[in-house]
Amino acid sequence: MKDRGETLTESMIAAMPASLRPTQAGKFMRAGCPFHGSDKQRSLSISVATGRFKCFVCSAWGYTEKAREEWKVQHGGQAARPLPPWARRTGADRLRPDTTTLPVPITTEWHSRLEAWQAALPEAADYLAGRRIPLELVRSLGGGVGMFAGARRLVLPHTDPTRAIVSLYGRRIDGGEDHKHHHLPGPRGWLNAAAAKGGELWLTEGAFDSLALMAAGIPNVAAVFGVNGIRWGWLRDVRRLVLAFDMDSAGQRARDEHAREAHMRGLEVLVVTAEEYGGKKDAAEAWAAGVLLLSGITPAAVSADGGELARLRALVAALPDAAPAGIKGGQWMDYHRQALRFAETHLPAALAAGWSAAAVFGLPNPLREWEAGALWLLAECEVREVVGSEIRAVTSRGASMIAQRGMMKPHRLPWDARPAL
Repeated sequence: MKDRGETLTESMIAAMPASLRPTQAGKFMRAGCPFHGSDKQRSLSISVATGRFKCFVCSAWGYTEKAREEWKVQHGGQAARPLPPWARRTGADRLRPDTTTLPVPITTEWHSRLEAWQAALPEAADYLAGRRIPLELVRSLGGGVGMFAGARRLVLPHTDPTRAIVSLYGRRIDGGEDHKHHHLPGPRGWLNAAAAKGGELWLTEGAFDSLALMAAGIPNVAAVFGVNGIRWGWLRDVRRLVLAFDMDSAGQRARDEHAREAHMRGLEVLVVTAEEYGGKKDAAEAWAAGVLLLSGITPAAVSADGGELARLRALVAALPDAAPAGIKGGQWMDYHRQALRFAETHLPAALAAGWSAAAVFGLPNPLREWEAGALWLLAECEVREVVGSEIRAVTSRGASMIAQRGMMKPHRLPWDARPAL
């Protein structure tokens, strides 16, 4: 049967970032390509007259959904018989659906066991120290130690985004080599699934990779427990996805597949490289060996700024809803919302890169509204990246915005009436 090409659906177009949606130039429209997940190039050319498209990067071709429907009407419904799913699928079909079985909260009996195991967590102190994982970090995630599946294990809860515990994971720590990993039977959740409520989310395959990244100062991390554990329905609030998968062949294949699917859903996607793992297989090994380096955040820098990070987050969280004197209410609302988001997702990177509190959070002199910190200038934007010299963001229309550190002239901090130094 003759190849009828792909079908470009309206849902695929709607899922594109605003900067890659179709724009017309003469007889053709140019757009990003959802079939290979282009993130910058408008490589897809679509004929306005016929609806036929072709990608100049991946060579995907076919017709728009609208053009195919119009052809059927014009030809009296005598359209060619569609290919069966095993012969060709449209790009929309390729979107990996969530599993139909969602996890449910564990029983009261398992809750009781976990509570008893949490009291015994200090037994894992030496094991965690060997991996450079703080005991208090594991405690904050509800971890414990106990006899689980016939062995002494460090036990960590699977959760859903509402923080409900839906399963348990155990890592053997008694020296035995058999059955090192164990999960309760049934659908799995994620470690720290509540991190999916933020705008940026880091995903790892395993629990200790997530713990390593959290120890390195990245709070919005979740472990999906396997290369195919992503639940796309849990990512409704996520705009930027960072895939920190293993460097083995299975991890890299899954990373590339998930990155393509995330692009088709309109997410910005970054992937962690082998260089950032310092040549190690995964984040846990890299962190334990002291060679993990992600987006300019070194373990030493994060450790040194840990107290400042906590202090600034507390100050931002305590900012009043009412605008300070000299600041308009609408401007304060936008700034306040941006400050809360930034403190949760990007502040560790900003501190590690050398940004001061004034350069980030500073408010302007009422007579010079353009002289302020980065978040005041980017209050109506979505922050995407923080580096040493600038903070990069995009507007609601997809335009790029940059706040350069050397150009910031803040007048005062929001929690301090005195002029910022």
